[in-house]
Amino acid sequence: MPSQHISPIKMLLISTQQHLDSYQFFLAITSLCSCTIMTTLEESSMTLDLHPVKDKPMSISHSPYVRCFWTGSLYLTNGVVMPIHCTHISTQMIEVEAPDGLQGSKLVKLELKAIHEGKTATIKALCDPQLDVFNEHNKHYIKFTYHTISNKDVSFIKEFVDAHS
Repeated sequence: MPSQHISPIKMLLISTQQHLDSYQFFLAITSLCSCTIMTTLEESSMTLDLHPVKDKPMSISHSPYVRCFWTGSLYLTNGVVMPIHCTHISTQMIEVEAPDGLQGSKLVKLELKAIHEGKTATIKALCDPQLDVFNEHNKHYIKFTYHTISNKDVSFIKEFVDAHS
């Protein structure tokens, strides 16, 4: 009997039918496709819109990506400011948890109160959203790549990442 090949996307769809939680879905979809997933609430139902990404961000395996618990603020283009906390960070991208979604923002300002080995810094960056997933805890996991960030802030992040990878 010939072996049957199941594509990673098909396996992901099968897994989602088996109650894959949204954070696992978030991790799986970002590792499998060059796409952005945006959640929107329309008429009390959640939909996922796929938008192609021109250049897929550097793979996590090529850039150390570590757990992070820094807190800060996310500034949307419509004037909304919301509290966030970082969950993962690298010198290429950052993942945060926020109470609300991006509300159509294509570029956001991120400010984080960072601390590492007694040194503190306020990391400021303009970021491009890559992914916004609404999870089972009524929070949004949002993944960004840096659009504009100072060399000083990148150095601070690199020092933190190197110490934790």
